[in-house]
Amino acid sequence: MIIEGSSMRIESFHLMPNYLIPSLETLPAEIVHRIFDNLDAKTILSSLRRTCRRFQTCTNSYEKFVLDLKKMSKPDFELICRLVDPQQVIALILSDDDETLYKIDLFISHFDTKQFSQLRSLTLNGIKERHFKFILKCVNITFLNTFSLVIKKRDLRYRKSTVALLSWIISQRNLRRFEVEDEWEPPLAWPVQCMIQHLRIGGCWILYPYSILQCSPILQKVSISFLKGTRDVIVLTNTLTTPFRHINSLTLENLITKIETLELLLSLMPSLTHFKLIGIGNFFDGNRWEQFIQTNLPFLIKFEFFLEQTRDVDYTHADAQSIIASFRTPFWLEHKKWFVACGYDIDSPRCVELYSIPLCLSSLHYKVESKKITLSTSGTNTDKETSIIDNVRKIQLDVAINYPNDIANKVTISISIEIFFVIQCLTSC
Repeated sequence: MIIEGSSMRIESFHLMPNYLIPSLETLPAEIVHRIFDNLDAKTILSSLRRTCRRFQTCTNSYEKFVLDLKKMSKPDFELICRLVDPQQVIALILSDDDETLYKIDLFISHFDTKQFSQLRSLTLNGIKERHFKFILKCVNITFLNTFSLVIKKRDLRYRKSTVALLSWIISQRNLRRFEVEDEWEPPLAWPVQCMIQHLRIGGCWILYPYSILQCSPILQKVSISFLKGTRDVIVLTNTLTTPFRHINSLTLENLITKIETLELLLSLMPSLTHFKLIGIGNFFDGNRWEQFIQTNLPFLIKFEFFLEQTRDVDYTHADAQSIIASFRTPFWLEHKKWFVACGYDIDSPRCVELYSIPLCLSSLHYKVESKKITLSTSGTNTDKETSIIDNVRKIQLDVAINYPNDIANKVTISISIEIFFVIQCLTSC
C-alpha cells in the first residue's frame, strides 16, 4: 500500500513462480526468425550469432538466409562462406565485377557439389561465362523459382554448354521468374509446358514470339530489351492468329520496327493491362493508337512510352503541335488520363521525342545548354504531386565549360547523379 498526500493507492503484485521479463532472449524461435527475415546474412552470422547462446541456437536453426555476396569485402566474404550452412540458404546473389574481383573463384573453392540444396532464388550478375557451369554444380536447381543471369565476359568455348544449362533451367517445374541478358546462339530450347510467369530477355537481336508464347501457358509478364541498332527484330508468321490471353504485361525496349508489325504482335495479347514501349519508329499517331487500343486492347490501364523519330528535314514548332494534337482527344485526356509530351532540340531539329508523363526511363541524359522546345497535353489536369521524373533514378548531366577569353576552347563534362527520393510526410491510418 502506498500513500500519496490525501489519496491512497494500492498496488498489488502477483508474481508467477516462473515469471520472465520479456526480452529478445526469451522470444520464441519463430519470432526471432521473423526478425532475421529483415536482416542481412552478415549481421546475423557475424554479429547476432556471437551475442549469446540463445541467438547462436536460433541462427543454427534459421533456414531462410539471403546470401548477397555482391558488395561485400573479401574478409567478410570469406567469413560468411565459412559460417553459413549452404542448406540454410534460400537466395544467393553473386557478382564478379571490378569491385568483387576473384570472389567467384573463392565461392567455388568453398562449396562442393549440390550443397545449396534448398535454394529458391539465384542471381548471377556480371559473371564470366566459364564460371557458370561451376556455380551450378554447387546448386540444386530443383526448387528454384527465380533465376537471373548477366554474363559479363562471353567465351565461345562454353557457348553450347551454357545454352544447354539455360534450357535445362527453363524446364524446371518450380521456376516462375527467368531473366537473362543477351541472346543465345543456338537459341534456348523451350519446353512444351514451361511454367514461367515472368520473363525478361536483354540484348535480344531477334524474337520469335510464337515459339515462346505457345510453350508458356501461365506466362503473364514479358520484358524484351533488343540489341541497340537492330531493325525488324520481331518475326511473325501469317498463321499466327491464336490470342495469348494469359499475357497481361509487355515491355519492349530499343525497338526499331514498323508500326504494322507491332500492331500484329499486340493484337495477340488482348488481355494486356500494362504496355511499355521504348523505341524508334513511326509511332507518333495518337489517333491510330486510340483506335487500335479501343479495338484490340480493351483492358489496357497503363501505357508508357518513350519514342524517337528522325527525318531528313528539320522539325518545326508547327510539326510538334501537329503531333501533340492527336493526343488531346477525350480518349487520352479524360477516359484514360494518359498525358504525353513532345519535344525537339533547336540545335538538333531533325530528331523529335514523344513520351508519356511521367517519363518511363530509369536513366536520363540531359544537356544543360540544350535549347529544347517541349509541348505537353498535361496542362493543369495532372496531379500536382506527380513529377515528370518520378521513375528516373540516374541523371547524366553534360555541362559545357568555356575558358575565359578563349571562345574556341570548350570542354564538356559529364556528371552522373544517383537520385534518392526522400519521403517528406507520413500518414497513419
